[in-house]
Amino acid sequence: MSGDLKELARKALEAEFWRKIDRSGGDAACWPWIAASRHDFGYGSVYWEGRHTQAARVAYVLHHGLTLACVGSDLVVRHLCPGGSNPGCCNPHHLKVGTQKQNMHDRLAEGKYERGDDHFATKVSNGQVRALREEYWNAPHGKRPKLEVLAQRHGVYWGTIHRWLRGAGRQEAGGPTGELEPEAEARTNHARGEAHCMVKISDARVRELRETYWSMPTKQRPSTVSLAARLGTDSKTVWNWLHGKSRLSAGGPTSDPVENRGQQSGHEPVPDRQS
Repeated sequence: MSGDLKELARKALEAEFWRKIDRSGGDAACWPWIAASRHDFGYGSVYWEGRHTQAARVAYVLHHGLTLACVGSDLVVRHLCPGGSNPGCCNPHHLKVGTQKQNMHDRLAEGKYERGDDHFATKVSNGQVRALREEYWNAPHGKRPKLEVLAQRHGVYWGTIHRWLRGAGRQEAGGPTGELEPEAEARTNHARGEAHCMVKISDARVRELRETYWSMPTKQRPSTVSLAARLGTDSKTVWNWLHGKSRLSAGGPTSDPVENRGQQSGHEPVPDRQS
């Protein structure tokens, strides 16, 4: 009997929820949230299953027979309304679960995502970014300014300058972009290898690791997991060291010399076994 009462109470809550949504336009139209409770930017707000959340999220899970716990906190409900994203819409046919990155792409496609000079947090104007690119790429090779010098001038992280110069960010600013030469990052004051305050494994030990690993026959090489346990780090870090993706200052081989000879002679390389 108690189970029936819980079911009836649940259905009453659901009916009350749907009464706060205007569904008069039919299945194809947006269903606006008409209750007074709203989040910023027009999203409907409701207390459901013990927490406050967006009304569209509840509409989505109810329509699909789910609970809020079924939709992870790392996922968002994307509004894919025919006339463009409508934050107040609760029509399940216009809603789709996705990542925040996908949600941002939706906004970009609609031209709703503010960028460059239009973004409230922008400290460096499009004109300054364009001038920075022109200064860097028009300078003779070898005499280009350090990325960290540019970063200090504009009050940003040097990695941000790196992205701007490559065109990976602030595309709307215009100006020349290109791929930076490998030594460009070295022309910063950014501490690397043993010079970094957080480094616990010396360059000499990383170099010894590379020499030992790559000198062994493929089938006898230890797994990156076992090496990581021995060195007190994680397997991804060890893999990066072995393949020269990090700790370039340590030196030593970063690939199988036998494979390299096979590639140079036209033979197929032997695949390396990684854990």
